[in-house]
Amino acid sequence: LISAAYGGIADAAVEIGRQSAVGKRDDLTATLLGEMTNERTTAALAFESMVALANDFDFEPSVAATTEVLIRKLLATQAVIRTTTKALEVVGGRGYLRARGLERLVRDAVAGQFHPLTPARQHLFTGRIEMGLNPDDVAPRS
Repeated sequence: LISAAYGGIADAAVEIGRQSAVGKRDDLTATLLGEMTNERTTAALAFESMVALANDFDFEPSVAATTEVLIRKLLATQAVIRTTTKALEVVGGRGYLRARGLERLVRDAVAGQFHPLTPARQHLFTGRIEMGLNPDDVAPRS
C-alpha cells in the first residue's frame, strides 16, 4: 500500500515540528502541536483501517471494497497533508528552508492525492456507487 510511505512523511514532519518547539512555552505553539498530533493520529487510523480491510489479502475484490479502501486512502492522505502543514506552522518561515527538509515533506504529502485518484475523482467514484450507478460510466479524463 503506497499510503504507508505517507505515514513516514507525516512522522518526519511531526519530528521536525516537535524539535522546533523545544523550549517554547506559548499556547499557540501548544495548540499547533496538538492539532498536528491529532492529524497524524487521524492519518494512522485511516491507514490502519485500510490495512484491516485488506485482511492480509483475504478478501473478495469488489466495487464496494474498492470504494472503502479509496475513501480511507483519501482520508489518510488529507490528514498527512494537514499534519505537514501544521508542522510548517509550528516551524514558521524557517520551514521553507531546504536544510530542514520540511518543505520537501509538505510537497511530497501533497503529491499523495494524485495516486491512484485525485480527491475529485474519488468523490465521483464513491458518489456514483452511493447512487447505485456504475463508477466506470464516467466521462474520460482529459
